[in-house]
Amino acid sequence: MDELELASTGVAYHHLAALQAGGWATSPRRGSWAIPPSRIIPLLAIITALEKG
Repeated sequence: MDELELASTGVAYHHLAALQAGGWATSPRRGSWAIPPSRIIPLLAIITALEKG
């Protein structure tokens, strides 16, 4: 949370829930999040495009 400068755990949960609903993240167990293997390359492409502006 600190690294992402989020105001609260509620904000983090809200964003993670949205990512999970879109298929971009999974929660295999409570308090743990993962990116499905099929989403890793597309996610890296998005991050790279955003960094280049």
